[in-house]
Amino acid sequence: MAPRKKLIFVCNTSWSVYKFRLPLLRLLAGRGHKIYVLAPEDRHSEWIRKEKSVVFIPLYHFKATRFSPLADLSLYRELRRHYRQIGPDLIFHYTIKANIYGTLAAAKTAPASISVITGLGYTFLNNGLMRKAVSFMYKHSLKKAREVWFLNKDDQAYFVEKKITPAHKTFVLPGEGVDTDLFREQMGLRDTLKREGKKGAPPFEQQMDAPHMPKHEEATDINLFKQQAEAQHPPKNEEATDAESLRQQAKAQDDSGEEDGTGSISFGAASYAIPKQPLNFLLIARIIKEKGIEEYARAAAILKQKGCSATCRIIGYYDHKNPSAIPFKKFSEWVNSGTIVYPGATDDVLAFIEKADCIVLPSYREGLPLSLLEGASMSKPLIAANTAGCREIVEQGRNGFLVPVKDADKLAEAMETFYHLSPADRMALGAEARKTVTERFSMEKVHALYLSRIATYIQEPAAGKVIPIVNKTL
Repeated sequence: MAPRKKLIFVCNTSWSVYKFRLPLLRLLAGRGHKIYVLAPEDRHSEWIRKEKSVVFIPLYHFKATRFSPLADLSLYRELRRHYRQIGPDLIFHYTIKANIYGTLAAAKTAPASISVITGLGYTFLNNGLMRKAVSFMYKHSLKKAREVWFLNKDDQAYFVEKKITPAHKTFVLPGEGVDTDLFREQMGLRDTLKREGKKGAPPFEQQMDAPHMPKHEEATDINLFKQQAEAQHPPKNEEATDAESLRQQAKAQDDSGEEDGTGSISFGAASYAIPKQPLNFLLIARIIKEKGIEEYARAAAILKQKGCSATCRIIGYYDHKNPSAIPFKKFSEWVNSGTIVYPGATDDVLAFIEKADCIVLPSYREGLPLSLLEGASMSKPLIAANTAGCREIVEQGRNGFLVPVKDADKLAEAMETFYHLSPADRMALGAEARKTVTERFSMEKVHALYLSRIATYIQEPAAGKVIPIVNKTL
């Protein structure tokens, strides 16, 4: 029997391991590998410890929100010590500090390491000294990495063009993978069509709060922010994945919907009937500036002024310690005025997505946003900023709408356009969104890529040999 291979995963939070990579770790452990997770302690650490096949090692010197020479030197030494004690065969690093200091620590203590650039973050949104400093540190440290993975082509192109890392070492991973069996349409627009076409149908909110979908207490007062929404998984129903048949249904119900020859849908006047039931927009993100929270709130206010019967929700963690956090007073005003509805934060977004009609993300820059992927997997149309990460998923007019970054007026315009679409048109967008995920971003496809690259290192190449990657994205 071959000896068990040791794989280490280093992240800036335990939450990110729990949220994005736990299925992958289980898969690898099931194939006989010994899995180690190194991350700072948070409330999700205990969930990782409960995984019998995973060893969790807390990091005490990982200060994710700022660069400090003394603290970062301590982090480097801490990682190097753990690597020497474990003797890994391969290490994966995620996020800036892990990629910089972890890769340097692994250079003399492990046969190989892979850096995964999950996004460029707020550091690269500004043209200041910090951006130049981080680029320099990346360029120095990534020389030691065997491969550098990205979640979108924009970030990959930036690193190559700026000569931070050579193209032959880069690879685009299509996200962390979506469980398309779990995130699948439950009630959906097909029932909306039936509901709106049937006299005496119960109101939308009453439908959504039926016994199979427990009601969520929503915070309309800032004092309720700390209450966490508890979501349960509703039952799975049969799903339709044939987008073309849904488009035919849409055309049959609305003869004015035509293809405009550019791959987008041109919605005619007949689609602009005022909806009989209120629509629900949902933004899933941390409450920080870079996620486009302010633009979303302003767009929600515009819809309200125009008399649109729509609810604009946000679910996500309010981190008042983050330097980019939306000011408490401003966020309070939005919530208390009813401009937005804020249920709080939750680890289980499925029921919230199911309640939504459209997933919105006006972020300034992303790696590959899981909120859009999970929403699309549940056949929800998308509205997002035309920026890195988001445009990997959203195709204008096909599965949603793209809007300019930091433009609340254009965001409101797209939301209003969606608001006036017929249920059949919304269904067609949602079907295409589901198709996008199943064809390109499913968990099975992502895990297969991981297994393929891991096998290259733990079975064949001698230490020190560079593994060329066939990269078709540049």
